[in-house]
Amino acid sequence: MSEITQKPKRTVRFQTPERPPSLFHTLTDEFLIQVGKLLLPGDPLPIPSFRPHFENPKHPFENRLRYNDYLAFRETCHRVSYLSKPVKGNLEIEIKNKESFARWLKAPQDVLSRVTRLRLNFTLETTANCPLQQVHETAWAAFISLLERLPNLLELYLAATPFCWHGKHGQTLMFELPDSTESFPSIISFANETKCRGCAEHLTTLFYCMPKLKHVKCTSQDSVSQDDLMEDPYDIFCNLDNRRFVESIETLYLKYWDLSTFDSMQVQELNRGAPNLKKLVYSSHKIEQPYTLRQRARVEALSHPTNGQWIFLTTGDPDEDRTIFHGQLPDFADLWSPLRNMEEIDLGIILNIPQYTTKPQIPSGPTRNAQPDQISAESSFRVNVVGHEIYRAKYEQAMIAATKYLKTRWGTLKKVFWWEDRDKRTDSPTRDYLRWSANIVEQEEASENPIVQILIEGPERMDHSFTWSDDGSVYPEVEDPVDQRSPRS
Repeated sequence: MSEITQKPKRTVRFQTPERPPSLFHTLTDEFLIQVGKLLLPGDPLPIPSFRPHFENPKHPFENRLRYNDYLAFRETCHRVSYLSKPVKGNLEIEIKNKESFARWLKAPQDVLSRVTRLRLNFTLETTANCPLQQVHETAWAAFISLLERLPNLLELYLAATPFCWHGKHGQTLMFELPDSTESFPSIISFANETKCRGCAEHLTTLFYCMPKLKHVKCTSQDSVSQDDLMEDPYDIFCNLDNRRFVESIETLYLKYWDLSTFDSMQVQELNRGAPNLKKLVYSSHKIEQPYTLRQRARVEALSHPTNGQWIFLTTGDPDEDRTIFHGQLPDFADLWSPLRNMEEIDLGIILNIPQYTTKPQIPSGPTRNAQPDQISAESSFRVNVVGHEIYRAKYEQAMIAATKYLKTRWGTLKKVFWWEDRDKRTDSPTRDYLRWSANIVEQEEASENPIVQILIEGPERMDHSFTWSDDGSVYPEVEDPVDQRSPRS
């Protein structure tokens, strides 16, 4: 009997045919609608959307910038345009030229009612056939008329203006404010970022016509004039001549010039003019190019050699002749404590621990004719050279102790910012800093004797390329538009 050899069975697998790629016209309507929804921006910009003078990222003001992808998708074809609804939400616009300005002046009221954020950012070139003052007066009247037709406007930016005119001496008030203090009742956020010194001072008074204003960014008058004997940095809040007080303000970003901003009289005026202030951010810059950030207030933190407790001395910039910001930190806290609603402050204070450093120190050489026993003492190191980790730990300890000092005398505080000078040089034309934040946390359980915990965050690098600001720094050219011009040599 012959043996029959059986071959192993083979499984036959039929190859699945490749699925042809989906073509755009084969996509379902539901899929295209869902793609359009994903391209729409998420949450709207916060109010306020402006940042302090030392933070200068690129900011999308016009609503179209935030809808670019969605608008490009709608323009793909007629079908997508039909399925994707046009943008009907709030409008955030930026006026960059006179043509755009003219179009918005003629816009229908239903469109103007949707504008919630406006940024004015263009200057006006005049011709010899028309008197200069007349051109700017016309632009000013048109701008006020436009603002009065924006019933839902929440935030107003002034970056450059078509009505920058200051008379023969550069200090003439430009034009009259509206008669009514209720002219712009919807605006709650206002930023005056004009470069011209005259506009930085005069246009800020627009907020006298904003009764519900809560957030302000501006340049103080002492920064414009650089003369504390002539101007008061808080005159804009306490204008006794007009009897107008802006009591609703909760946020203030102020660019100041001199340390007298910290004086007791100025603090009292700030408290009287803005008693509900919750957030205060100071910034000081060089008035000339390169407009570098220059924080002028300093706190020297000294550790006691035996018990390790910290002592804090307030002082000014080493190059400053004025000595107003001198004393101890508790006295400084007592001075500011009448601002009862303050929760977050960044006064641009540099915290320094001069007893510690990470850099090797060069001892001072002996003086001629000194006694031999004095030479070794004068040549010895007076600063402790430590590693980066130890230095950082000591620095954080100083920040925590300084924040607790402020909290014990200024009970409403929730957040304090401290600055660290990276270079510690005064001869450099530019300055780089580190910015720390100290968050104050109180435990609810112990209400009678609350336990305060300080949480340190940061640091943020604040380099000159990011922090420089020329707001309110350009000299007015009399009888001419002056925005965006360089200062006189």
